[in-house]
Amino acid sequence: MKKYVATLLLIFAVVILFAQNKTDQTPGQKFTIVDKTPIKIQSLSAINSATLNLKQTFNCSLFEDLVIDGTVVIKKGTPVTATIDAIEPSKTNGRPAKLNILYSINAPDGSKIYCKSENVGYGSNFAKKSGNFFSTASYTTLGLGLAMGIIKGKDENGLSIFIFSAVIGGALGIAGLLTTPFRLIKGGEVKIGTGEIIETLVDRDAIIYMPIRS
Repeated sequence: MKKYVATLLLIFAVVILFAQNKTDQTPGQKFTIVDKTPIKIQSLSAINSATLNLKQTFNCSLFEDLVIDGTVVIKKGTPVTATIDAIEPSKTNGRPAKLNILYSINAPDGSKIYCKSENVGYGSNFAKKSGNFFSTASYTTLGLGLAMGIIKGKDENGLSIFIFSAVIGGALGIAGLLTTPFRLIKGGEVKIGTGEIIETLVDRDAIIYMPIRS
């Protein structure tokens, strides 16, 4: 009889401990970080898109406390891992390099918050725009000169008008051709310096559980 009682007491104690353990593991206060929430990340490394590879990582940290409903859910300085997700090299006509970066932030409850940024280097398509402008101006001048020459006729100095427009149109065309070498110039690379602040956006909804303070 005593053996049965001792067994029952042991089972009862195990059940109580299990229930207590389950209670201790109950999630705390729930916070949702919604998609597209802006988060500032600080780079701890200097990077240049010209020397990067896909899936390459570099170190960052959270630039400021992440506050949700008045509660700090992730503290400033929390480590962040940045991963190169896409690279588009710089191209001629001043087209700049583009860099997509994904960021992983470790929350206190062990969950992760994912962010992303789309970074673009310095670029200028001045040569392309100016070349198009001069070409259009040249064709327009030649066309108008020819039309005016035909309308005016020889007796009204139509030939002189046409010759004048041909000279101006030709000069504009040459100016357009002179911009051609500038089209070979590539745009700038994406460069992020040590300590630079990167504006990111949360990539998807994330849920964090914080301990309930008594």
